[in-house]
Amino acid sequence: MKILVQSDDYGFTRGVVAGMCDAFARGIITSTGLFANMPICEEAVRKAQAFPQLCLGIDINVSSGPCVSDPLSLPTLVDPQTGLFIQTSQRMKDPRWGQDVFKPYDECYREACAQIEKFIAVTGHLPEYLQSHSTSGSRQYLAAIRDAAHHYGIPFSYEVREKYSIRVLMPQCEGDPYSYENQTVDRVALMLDLLDKYQTEDIVCLPSHCGFVDAELMALSRCNLARAYDHAYLTSPKIKAWIDDHHAQLISYRDLPMD
Repeated sequence: MKILVQSDDYGFTRGVVAGMCDAFARGIITSTGLFANMPICEEAVRKAQAFPQLCLGIDINVSSGPCVSDPLSLPTLVDPQTGLFIQTSQRMKDPRWGQDVFKPYDECYREACAQIEKFIAVTGHLPEYLQSHSTSGSRQYLAAIRDAAHHYGIPFSYEVREKYSIRVLMPQCEGDPYSYENQTVDRVALMLDLLDKYQTEDIVCLPSHCGFVDAELMALSRCNLARAYDHAYLTSPKIKAWIDDHHAQLISYRDLPMD
């Protein structure tokens, strides 16, 4: 078995960066997507340089923090009063927007390209893959990321998973996934059960949102406490022991070429 360990939202807040860097050093994360639009983007990139084994991509973020593009060019995505992206939870309550049209293609594509250019400016190279963030069923948003990936010649995570028939091991929950009860479940036990269940698969993906919790994260995302529990399983000796005992191989998007 090969295991792609992906943790999203790197560079979201200082707490998230601190938690992820700890997990890069002590845990099993192989791939992470940078939030190129967030104020601590450059600091996050500098800290990631200590982990050359890490595959660094972008999570295209159009729902949290400031935009990279001119805010006036994103009239649907950005609050004109604050200059910040309108959070997904707010947009879903707005009767003007449907589930698929509240993230229009042209604005998403423009911002995706701007975030890629920001990444190049900060790192000196292309991101190693692109990933979505907070999709909420928006096909236009996903299409914009896909097309931006094709334009720059960057692997799009969804297409990589499809090409290699990668099974994503995502624990199931009942009700609101961001309730206190669902966010604070012991993920070590859940992930060990999933690894046992799918150990005959060729490649599996362990998705996560790792990080330490700070006040900024609590204000920006409903996915907050879960990040500390993801950190716990990504650094768990029990998970590492399972990987060793089953002779599983940790891989990243670098190991999954699209050519």
